[in-house]
Amino acid sequence: MDKALPPHLQKEGGVAKEFADAIRVMGRVRSVLCDLLESVDHGDTDGTKALAAEHARLMDAIDRAFRTEQKFDDWLAKQTGAGADGALDLADIRHQIGCRLARLRTCGGAG
Repeated sequence: MDKALPPHLQKEGGVAKEFADAIRVMGRVRSVLCDLLESVDHGDTDGTKALAAEHARLMDAIDRAFRTEQKFDDWLAKQTGAGADGALDLADIRHQIGCRLARLRTCGGAG
């Protein structure tokens, strides 16, 4: 996810790890679901309860992956100053620069 980012924007662990964990869980649950479906297809009725539980785990993992990806996208937009469409919000950038300059003036006058 953040491998294509410049080194100064890459995060260790955090969102990238959460996303990788969610993908790993989805893979494992998908495998278990396939095994359970196979057993149900062969007449194992006890597998239907386990199938429902694994389906719920898969849906949870997918939800976690989407939420984590959204958190990453929000974080990246803050770091790069780009909006959802990739465009720079120049008014916001000017405002941020103005606020930082004001803080520097305050700090410089106090010394």
